[in-house]
Amino acid sequence: MRREIHFRFGTGAGPALAALALLGAVAASGCASTPSWTESTVAVEAEGITMDGDKLAKAGWVGTGFWIDHRLLATNAHVATRALRLVGVDDDGNKYHFDTIVALDRAGDIAILRADREGDKDGVTFIDRPDHPKDLRGHEIMMVGNSGGLGLGFFDGRVTNVLGDPGMEMILHNASVVGGSSGSAIYDKAEHKVMGIHHSGSPSLDTKIATAAWRIQEIVAQARKAQGVALGDLFTLPNIGRFANIWGQREFCLAPGESYKISFNAPRATDILAYIKPADAAAVLHTGLVRGTQEVIWKAAFKGEVYLPFSLSGSGPYELVVVAPEGGPAKVCGVIGAGEIAWEKGIH
Repeated sequence: MRREIHFRFGTGAGPALAALALLGAVAASGCASTPSWTESTVAVEAEGITMDGDKLAKAGWVGTGFWIDHRLLATNAHVATRALRLVGVDDDGNKYHFDTIVALDRAGDIAILRADREGDKDGVTFIDRPDHPKDLRGHEIMMVGNSGGLGLGFFDGRVTNVLGDPGMEMILHNASVVGGSSGSAIYDKAEHKVMGIHHSGSPSLDTKIATAAWRIQEIVAQARKAQGVALGDLFTLPNIGRFANIWGQREFCLAPGESYKISFNAPRATDILAYIKPADAAAVLHTGLVRGTQEVIWKAAFKGEVYLPFSLSGSGPYELVVVAPEGGPAKVCGVIGAGEIAWEKGIH
């Protein structure tokens, strides 16, 4: 997962933070030397926006990326999404600006960005897809990640499973990582090649999840054919409605005190657009977004139709609820709907 830090970039690390930076660090005996593990990796700092219904806010977050070649960088889609400024710093202190996005794959949580200038580090080498991907189980791995936003650190572990349809496999692993490691390359220790890109974890399964290398290579091939678009031109308010894929909508008719809800399952941490359109433009309604069945993460009252973009922090069940307040008209009718924002529609 990426770690939101609200513009507190590059802060000094005291003893407690130094200890955090060492979390999961390995004494990689028998492995390649430190420079060879880190040379293709950058610590990512991003500035952008978050969306909370009727409120937009500036925010900052950190992640990790790795060079595909001297101009292209791979990171997670959720690291790049809604970033208006994205900077990468390598182990030598070289700073690169990645202001152009050339590919975005939400299903695999992959983004490919173009640097403002050529880097002096070689890109990574990927493993090929095995005939039987589950043969990767038990392989030792090494991750280089910007965990905690404290710079590049080492984290080792093993592949515990490989799941998913052919070509869309996810690699499960047990490396100990914290926020900021999103977008880290997962190296096969024996081959010193990239096996996947880390993007999330599942507390219920006590595992971490990465998208397999062969999926990354497909997205890179798409990126090489794309012109790309500036971050500031893609992540704009007009594009929210333009790129929304509506899952569906329902009609409602409510008497005072009655409520109506639609339920949906977010497939990932993602951006959505919810909307409520009463037939009477003067009607006042209350609405809320609920995670699960009890956690109210947003609520407000409004008059007339309203469009509400949200940055959802995690996958799972959500409910969009509309309530007709007491003392209102005998009936308020309208439609309610929601959908995912497909930002990749703006990349050509």
